[in-house]
Amino acid sequence: MRHYFLLGILTLALPLAGCMHITMDVNANVNVNVKLDKALNDFFDDLDKTDSTMAATPTTETAEATTTAPSSAPAGLSTQDTELRARMKQRQPQIDQFKASGALGENNLGFLEVRDGSQAGAAELAAAANADRKTIYKNIAAKQNVSAEEVAKARAQQIAQKSASGVWIQDAQGAWAKK
Repeated sequence: MRHYFLLGILTLALPLAGCMHITMDVNANVNVNVKLDKALNDFFDDLDKTDSTMAATPTTETAEATTTAPSSAPAGLSTQDTELRARMKQRQPQIDQFKASGALGENNLGFLEVRDGSQAGAAELAAAANADRKTIYKNIAAKQNVSAEEVAKARAQQIAQKSASGVWIQDAQGAWAKK
């Protein structure tokens, strides 16, 4: 009789313990995603605002303030990150032109991809930009204790959400479409 009682308790307790574990994993994943999004926003947000292929986001700044004040880098960046941001900012106008023409698109892995190889310089520019992105993703991943691939995919989602209409975006299944 006593064995049946213990067996009944275990039968009820095991499924509940499994539910508790799953719930904890979901909460942990949500916290990681929130921290990852914040880290990406901290690094890229002001750079995204200078990207003409990103949709404008509402701001309370005056037009004069946005045209005269340069975007500032987040506090606490390493020298390497500061240099990466400077290179990204320098090549952004050319990337914008290639994205607007359809020569470059944003893939679902957080990198630029050549869509029309007939435009001179697009492949080289994408390769340089992607090398910098890869380094940034690795740096953020190390700080957030996640993989660089997770960071890159999270950034791809941000880019897809923020991109202006007309930019080529690759969805999670690999299909390309103009936003």
